[in-house]
Amino acid sequence: YYAHLVATLVELQESDPSNGSTHLKQAVSFSERGHARSLVDLINEATQVESVLAHSEERETLLKELAAARFRLLGKSKDQQSESEIEATRQQLADIENRLNLLEIEQREANPAYADLVDPTILDASEIQAMLDPESALLQYALGAETSYVFKVTAESIEAWPLPGRAEIEEKGRKIYEQLKVPSTSRNARNQLSSLIGEFARTVLPPSEELAQQRLLVVADGVLQYLPFSVLLAANGGDVAAPALSRHEVVNVPSMSVLATQRGNRNERNVPGKTIAIFADPVFSANDSRITGAPLDALKASSALVSRQTLELSEPPDLERLPATLYEAETIAGLVNADDRFVQTGFAASRDGVLGARLADYRVVHFATHGKIDSRYPALSWLAFSQVDPQGVEQNGLVRLHDIYKLDLNADLVTMSACDTALGREISGEALSGLVQGFMYSGARSVLASLWQVPDRATAELMGLFYRNLFELEQKPAAALRNAQVELSSKTRFRHPYYWSAFVLQGDWE
Repeated sequence: YYAHLVATLVELQESDPSNGSTHLKQAVSFSERGHARSLVDLINEATQVESVLAHSEERETLLKELAAARFRLLGKSKDQQSESEIEATRQQLADIENRLNLLEIEQREANPAYADLVDPTILDASEIQAMLDPESALLQYALGAETSYVFKVTAESIEAWPLPGRAEIEEKGRKIYEQLKVPSTSRNARNQLSSLIGEFARTVLPPSEELAQQRLLVVADGVLQYLPFSVLLAANGGDVAAPALSRHEVVNVPSMSVLATQRGNRNERNVPGKTIAIFADPVFSANDSRITGAPLDALKASSALVSRQTLELSEPPDLERLPATLYEAETIAGLVNADDRFVQTGFAASRDGVLGARLADYRVVHFATHGKIDSRYPALSWLAFSQVDPQGVEQNGLVRLHDIYKLDLNADLVTMSACDTALGREISGEALSGLVQGFMYSGARSVLASLWQVPDRATAELMGLFYRNLFELEQKPAAALRNAQVELSSKTRFRHPYYWSAFVLQGDWE
């Protein structure tokens, strides 16, 4: 409905330009409402009331049942399951999902502040313009069935450009995403990728001469949420190369209304007194060399327990160690005074360590570990921490999305130096519901996360550059990321955008 209304308003503007930009402003306002509604609800609920959703024992029991059924469906090959078994599991998943939805409705309606939540404040076009400084421009996308639009909003003006329909954009965008996830080794493959990106960039972006602002805020839609705009903007000028990156800072924004809500809530909270909390290089396996003094039988028993525990959590047990994340943590910690940092590595980088820490005391929270998004059931998404203790005994090591909802954060920045952590389940008209939104729900002002799996060595290099810019050179996160990407991409080994463009900043830019 929103997409249809936006298209109608743009058409009215084109047919009757005599009324100024009235219809265009209305189009931007309704596009904003479509983007903003879901996450504004969550942020208001998380900060204005004690959320019963995040603390419900019944809900957590249902989520565990959902994870177990999900693994039964996906954890075995189809030749190991009969058609009746597969159908029974699917029916069980549908039943659990329905019970979760009904429970959520009941709990929200029982919430004393529910009336305030069902009608959150959504900014209109003029209010959006008031949030923008002269150095910033907003690119807001609205994908429609036949015609899509990109709105460029500045403090002084609003413009719109028509784009192809959703299906065409989705097809081309997904093709680029799949190729960006793999580093091309041949010149032909690199040239082909560069050509595809350049053509797509010129299709979905305003003309390069219209993008004079230093900072570009992107409210993406559909497949565009999976693509790094740093690469598209570079290609829009003719080539995917590092020098083009230096022209723009890029920040992905769920919506301007979400930012306004976050800023209003943040004014009521104390500024964190310490700099950074780091969790890195967890112990995933009982066979890890860091386990010492455990009898062989205990290690074997522990390994079996880890397998069973992980199977219940719907993920294979063979998570590999990420040794470069220890170097990453040590490099970042070396930039901060000892009194202002909290570093947990190895066994200490555990689920209990994360959930039990006073993270609200830290301006930055950094997770260097494996991450996984479940696109069908976002609540099952996770970050992985130590799954065994120093004696080799198994323990629950996954922090799931519903655990993240419970965190008390007051951070300017949360970094997930992990795999595929910026992705989530795409819901038409809403932001991706994934780990990024979970951290925003819990009080993070902005989140740095990856769109695809990046080798831990390249990630460690990028993070070292990013935090040097952030702490020593006192750059804002958007500028710190851009400059780190420029520097990393200038190295021959990491020139391909696969290595440097996966990390995107989402949230507030100030």
